[in-house]
Amino acid sequence: MKIAVAAGGRFHAFHLAHQLQRYDVLHGLYTASYRQGDELQIPSQKIFYNKTVGFLDNVYNKFGGKYLVDPSSWYVMKDRWFDEWFDEKLHETKDIDLVVGWAHYVGKSIQTIKSMGSKLILESGSMHILAQQKILQQEAARWGSTVAGMKKENCEKILEEYEAADFISIPSSHVKNSFIEYGIPSTKLIVTPYGVDYDSFYVSRLEPPKKFKVIFVGMISLHKGIGYLLEAWKRLNLPHYAAELVIIGSHYDFQGEINVTPSVNYVGSLRQADLKKWYGEASLLVLPSVQEGLAMVQAEALAAGIPILCTDRTGGQDLIHDGEHGFVVPHANIDALVEKIGWAYAHQEDLYRMGIAGQNHIKKYSWNAYGKKMMKHYTKILAG
Repeated sequence: MKIAVAAGGRFHAFHLAHQLQRYDVLHGLYTASYRQGDELQIPSQKIFYNKTVGFLDNVYNKFGGKYLVDPSSWYVMKDRWFDEWFDEKLHETKDIDLVVGWAHYVGKSIQTIKSMGSKLILESGSMHILAQQKILQQEAARWGSTVAGMKKENCEKILEEYEAADFISIPSSHVKNSFIEYGIPSTKLIVTPYGVDYDSFYVSRLEPPKKFKVIFVGMISLHKGIGYLLEAWKRLNLPHYAAELVIIGSHYDFQGEINVTPSVNYVGSLRQADLKKWYGEASLLVLPSVQEGLAMVQAEALAAGIPILCTDRTGGQDLIHDGEHGFVVPHANIDALVEKIGWAYAHQEDLYRMGIAGQNHIKKYSWNAYGKKMMKHYTKILAG
């Protein structure tokens, strides 16, 4: 068995490729995102790096490219460049049994993959693209945003990839429901939650934090539901000397005010390696998303001993037991956020015990466990 992994961004592609290497079935990882040290987990000869796309994407992100080319148009261009490059690379190789390709990165390659006699598993980290578009339009209207949705060209490409793929790999039950709603048969869907690097995020918790700190980690965006959290925090009006909301992430498409009260601390974007410090000081992670697949920050927070308050569109309901390791609330519901954050503030000892329970619970969601599950799926698929 030989498996190729293709993803223009990092996503969880490096974790998957590392797991396939452990089982000695990795043909290669095709990527436009490479960091020093990646070869410690994946042999350098199996990393095929598109330096041009990687360089241009770094320049775009670091030097304000969004002011010259809107993000949606940029994604269309760079994804097409990667796709064309991957297709060329496929013509140079043989004996690939299975291609695991990320949505909107392999459309050009489909014909080549099929002509090789290979199976295609499409990785989709979020809800069905049409569901995403519908939700984004609703949220833009709700918050008065002028954000544009995904370009029609990219949307059509993803729909073609859905159709052509032999299977679609997704991370959570609510994502599965969205695909079924838009006509994808359940037999075509592989549902497997992502893993977590437990040791990297583990924090020894001997007592509750001195100050009640709610933490949000993610893009400041409509689909992350940041507006609902900020409004809930404003309504709670907790004393700033006793409570703090920490916002970590870069701005994307949310155009509202961030510092709605003096107790909001907007930190901005951080490297993943710097998150552990903030996790160590937090009392509760809140993720109020209205659309995503399975936010990995949830498992990271649980590994750090932080209970999570998430919506039913974060994938969190597949990770935790509601009321035991945190809470799952309906999306786009400010009242529910107010109720649960208010309860957490008033019951910090109970919240601390929830965090310890969640820390023990999340151990079983290792990347090795994820790799074992995926290998079972791949073996079954290739066996027919």
